[in-house]
Amino acid sequence: MKISDYLSEGAQSARTARELRESLHLKDYELRDAIRRERLDGEPICSRMHTDDDGKAGYFLPATDADYKTAIMHLRSREKEIRTVRKALEKAYKERFGA
Repeated sequence: MKISDYLSEGAQSARTARELRESLHLKDYELRDAIRRERLDGEPICSRMHTDDDGKAGYFLPATDADYKTAIMHLRSREKEIRTVRKALEKAYKERFGA
């Protein structure tokens, strides 16, 4: 079973994680792991966290240049936030243990 088989093209066709978990009878971590594996294998599964006039939040296959760009921007934003949190944790560690 491939998650991408359950997705349609275009942000307007996005399926939420909840919809996919319920349809495929997966736990949250199983869905995330499956999506990660498929992405690493070259399947361009896109995601977006916010809704707007062009679609809804969830996972989808890209249909346009804009779909790719939106998904990449979303991943960059997550990457930046994770880096910010990591640095704060490293600072707290150094302050506590002097390492």
